[in-house]
Amino acid sequence: MNKLFKLGIGFMVIGLVLFGGYKLYCSACTKTLYTKIVDHGTRITGEDKLGKFYRYIYNQESFDEQGMQTKITFNSEKQEDKPLKLNSYLKITYSKNKGVNKWEEIKKEELPKAVLNIVNSK
Repeated sequence: MNKLFKLGIGFMVIGLVLFGGYKLYCSACTKTLYTKIVDHGTRITGEDKLGKFYRYIYNQESFDEQGMQTKITFNSEKQEDKPLKLNSYLKITYSKNKGVNKWEEIKKEELPKAVLNIVNSK
């Protein structure tokens, strides 16, 4: 019985180490990108149990802190029919495996200098 208990604990420890390593690996695979909203996106409407919703899909050029470009696709879903504000700036968490994980609107002053020069020249 004691041997089985130790074996079970050993498997749990190995499982936790593997899971923690995987989470660490996944977090290292994300990068921060920045973009400027230049169009209203593609509007899609639908209905769910909460009622009607509106989704806007955006295909954007985005840039990392050094100004390297990445093409991304993401959406904005709201209960009201409003696209993202034109000329607003977004900070995006992106991974190659999942695409855009999350985004948030930021102020122009929060953009890295290299990104600010690029997005304002377009």
